[in-house]
Parts: sequence; C-alpha cells; structure tokens
Amino acid sequence: MGAGTRLVSGQSAGNRLRVAVMGLGRGMAHVAGWLKVPGVEVVGLSEVDERRLAEGVKAVAAGGQTVVPRVERDFRRLLEDPGIDVLSIAAPNFWQTPAAGATVMLDSSSCHLRKGSDAHALVTFYGDGGAMALSSSGYRIYDEAGKETGRSEPAFSDVPHFQNLADAIRDGKPLNAAIETGQRSALVCHLGNVAYRTGGVVDYDAATGVMKGGPEVQALWGREYRDGWQVRVD
Repeated sequence: MGAGTRLVSGQSAGNRLRVAVMGLGRGMAHVAGWLKVPGVEVVGLSEVDERRLAEGVKAVAAGGQTVVPRVERDFRRLLEDPGIDVLSIAAPNFWQTPAAGATVMLDSSSCHLRKGSDAHALVTFYGDGGAMALSSSGYRIYDEAGKETGRSEPAFSDVPHFQNLADAIRDGKPLNAAIETGQRSALVCHLGNVAYRTGGVVDYDAATGVMKGGPEVQALWGREYRDGWQVRVD
C-alpha cells in the first residue's frame, strides 16, 4: 500500500472514503473487499473491457451499495475527479506507477511460478536441505526429495489490508506495509526473475538503483511506453 498526493480528502461528510478501482479482473476482489470496510463507497470503476465494467457495476449493487459507480475506460478521467480519495489498482504492474495520482493501493504479483508442481506458489526459494514455496496466504516447506514437511496457510482475506489503508487516511494510523517496504520486497523477486531468465547472476547496485549487465539483462530491467505514458519522477 502506498500514499500518494491526496491523503486528507477522505475527511469529507461523515468521514466517508470514496474509492475507485482500476482493473476488474483481480479488481473484482478489490470491489468486494472495499464494500466490507465501514464508511466506504466504491464510486468509480476503470477497465478497458466493457463487459467487465458492467460486471463491476453489478458487483457493487450486489454488495449492497445504492450509489451507482462512475465507469471509465481511461483511468485518467478518474484521477481528474477531486472527489475520489483512493485509487485501488489491480492492473498489471507496468500500469501502476503511471496510475498513481491519488492515494493508492497497489495489488501486484511479484513473481512467476518456478515449478509446474507448485500449483499454489507465487515464488519458490531454494536453500540447503529443501525449499520454501510462498503463496498469497502462506507457505509450504519441502525437503530435498520434494516431500512436504510443513506448511502455514491461514485463510486469506483482502479486507484487513483495505481497512488498514482506510484507517491510515482517516486517523493517521501506520500502514502495515509502507510502499517502500513493498518495493524492496518485490525488488528481490524481480531480481530473481532476471537471474532465472538470463541464466546468470545479476549485478544490482542498491545505492544507485542501477542494474548492471548487457543487453539481455537491460531488456528485462525496463519497459518501453508509448509517448505520453512514460514514467516520470518529479
């Protein structure tokens, strides 16, 4: 979760937060989660697929909200609305920085599957004596032969994360995962992806944030954006 530029606009009538959701694949869970946070209205939806937009509107109504959310295919129209307090982003990670113009919550898968047999794993770490496979809700431990020796997979819910962000905006409570912490955690996974895909060792300078290496490495370290969509740091 990360704080953007409008941290106090949620202090409006009744201390109600007005939330927009970008990306209605995984974002449908964002819609359902936000509707379970007291004092929140889902007032905007952004998605390029018109069918998903319609499904999102239905999901808001099914969640008990009578206010019909605004729908936009271009998320920039939502960022222009000063009445929106939070943009909850469930789009691919290369859209997340260009979209971060309000108080933002990011939802990003950090890594790819490592083994077809690890059906529930987002990433697997291999070490002396075995491996640990991490999922969205916990982990499993395997010995060198691939036999499972332990696990911890508590029931998963998005709602505590959304509640935490709402509390941070309204009451100044600390975030459970500040954006800097999330960035560092995801960076380790991205570096691992680069090493895995290039079949070598990555040389990353943490002080400067620069990835060293030849064209094959550099091709995985950035992304080309169309004119007008380049990521800028002001």
